[in-house]
Amino acid sequence: MDVDLTLIRHTGFFNPVEQHSTSVIVYGAGSVGSHVMYELAKLGVKSLEVIDFDTVEIHNIGNQFYRMSDVGESKVVRLKSNIKEFTNKDIHSNHLEITEDTELNIAMNSCHIMTFDNIEARRLVFNKLKGFPVDLIDVRAGGEGWELFEVRMDNPVECERFEKTLYYEGYSEDKCGEQTVCYNVLALASEVVNQFKRLNKKQQRPDRIRREMGSTIMIASKYKER
Repeated sequence: MDVDLTLIRHTGFFNPVEQHSTSVIVYGAGSVGSHVMYELAKLGVKSLEVIDFDTVEIHNIGNQFYRMSDVGESKVVRLKSNIKEFTNKDIHSNHLEITEDTELNIAMNSCHIMTFDNIEARRLVFNKLKGFPVDLIDVRAGGEGWELFEVRMDNPVECERFEKTLYYEGYSEDKCGEQTVCYNVLALASEVVNQFKRLNKKQQRPDRIRREMGSTIMIASKYKER
């Protein structure tokens, strides 16, 4: 068997040969999504796909995984190219806007990671995945704070609890993450990858984490294992 030498230093933490999730789909290629894709590729995660319909703008450079030469180009196209150059890994890129009519690729035991910058898109994906035997990780970032949720989509209790957060009247969103500082984004992206690793290895982990980096406060919910 050929050994991928780019992964040899961390296969003790995550070994792609032992990957449980059939595929990983990241929704959103912005501040958090672009870095999550980069880290998952670095880790050696197999069957990676990113979905977004936006283009790279000059204000994205400060906290997203893009170059100055990417400005004006499709985010998913440039992200695919950049990840290939930095990791030698191939990902699937899908220049697509999620609407009511969008049909998602929902493979059994796949993992879906939402990094959207708006709550309506989250509701759409949640409703399309609800009831399927897949895992959902949802992340929300703003300023120096972030929040992470994990949901098993064929678990009615988990779905009902999470769905309430999608209709919380006090929820606010920072357009395109422009009010999210780069180190907050990088910390969240790393936590997403850690959550995926623990999910894949069926290790104990929280189903909700909140971090305020400005005050060094971190809150985690009760732990679960499956």
